[in-house]
Amino acid sequence: MYQYHHNPEYGLLSIRHFDDFVGAESTTACITITRLLSENDRHSLKYIAIDFRKVRSASLINTDRALHGILYQKILTTHADLAIYRLYDQENPVTPTLLERLDRTEAVTQQTIQMSNKSGNFFNEQELLIHLNLPKHIKIFDDAFDWQTPGIDQALPVGLQRTKKLR
Repeated sequence: MYQYHHNPEYGLLSIRHFDDFVGAESTTACITITRLLSENDRHSLKYIAIDFRKVRSASLINTDRALHGILYQKILTTHADLAIYRLYDQENPVTPTLLERLDRTEAVTQQTIQMSNKSGNFFNEQELLIHLNLPKHIKIFDDAFDWQTPGIDQALPVGLQRTKKLR
């Protein structure tokens, strides 16, 4: 599961994953959320910060490197200077699995968006905040935010959205 909060004033998109991490969930989250943003908001993004600290389970099955590459190349339309940062909990037993998943998509990420997966990994929220150099009052993962929980259907073009059958 995941939720997001967009701070357009600072070009910041915060995504937090929690509970079970399924398939290519982070890729799907980035694509879904950015497609829900306006074109102006999408192109003004400077940072995507992804919090994995509350993920309770993940596997190495369905890391979906092909999906990762195709979606980033064809759908995620943002500017080239976008920086993606990830926050992990070193004490979380799921973290090694999440990092292994990231390693498996490294080559695809470099080929499709000319960016390394590894440069934006943090294990301390304060270090991430210092690195981003945002004003001190800006919080990235504050529980008080109005976190949104989108479904991928919301981001699909109208003709591809699932329709509910009426009985």
